[in-house]
Amino acid sequence: MIDPYQVGNNIYNLRKIKHLTQLEPATKINVSHQAVSKWERGDSLPDLESLYQLSNVFSIKIDDLIKRTTNDIAQIIDNQIDIKEPLIVDEENVNIIWQRALSIINERISKPSFDVWYKNTSAKFNNGTIIIVSPNEFSTDWLRTRYAYHIREALSQVLSVDNINVAFQSLE
Repeated sequence: MIDPYQVGNNIYNLRKIKHLTQLEPATKINVSHQAVSKWERGDSLPDLESLYQLSNVFSIKIDDLIKRTTNDIAQIIDNQIDIKEPLIVDEENVNIIWQRALSIINERISKPSFDVWYKNTSAKFNNGTIIIVSPNEFSTDWLRTRYAYHIREALSQVLSVDNINVAFQSLE
């Protein structure tokens, strides 16, 4: 059975990694941005034609789009990127860096904890600081107080540096 929440999470993460707004893939596959929003929330699933077109937009197999976990998606994206080049932290690469860090964190904590605290996070970069964005103030506070060490450690591993400025922000 296809999990609409997993598919939605994959669409969301792939869109963020590719630095696309909801309108951009919607326009490419001839649907409304509201349809993309519903898919990302897990309220509905894309039809077969839309899945095919989304797989082309994101350069991923349909099977990977509907069955893979967030961790798997990050690995697939990693394989598409020339990893011989060191990643420079900037606005363009921060989502790739965050997906790689999430892969590391996902291996170190339980799946329920990962799904609750990290699943709906994103990252942005501003003035030399990686800002971890979570959906609400409670999640933001929890990540800041309970998981900041894990986050810094994973980012250090991804970037091969020790001094990383990390801040936390809520969407609320």
